[in-house]
Amino acid sequence: GETFSERFGYKFKDCPHFNFCREQNIDLITYHKPRVIIATGTTYSDFFAKIYELKHVETLKCESDSRNRRVIIHYEFMDIPFLFTPHWSSGFVSNEEKTFMKDYISNIK
Repeated sequence: GETFSERFGYKFKDCPHFNFCREQNIDLITYHKPRVIIATGTTYSDFFAKIYELKHVETLKCESDSRNRRVIIHYEFMDIPFLFTPHWSSGFVSNEEKTFMKDYISNIK
């Protein structure tokens, strides 16, 4: 199949829409003042942390899962917890990881 660059004519990280989307998202966040922001997918968490100028709080692994991979990457944005997690609907999230993420998210004040 086509690569991202072949299909769209630029590399993913060079997407011309990121700045526009960032500004719109900031407006939405400012207006709605959510208690927490959750983004699924951890692959590009560092990249988006730079775009949004997020402050890193902690990175957590689910030690009860044999893969012991990053399942919560916690940042702050405008004093709002901003979490990156694996895609919840993926078949690759174990029950242990789901429970770990749910418990962490439910304890956010």
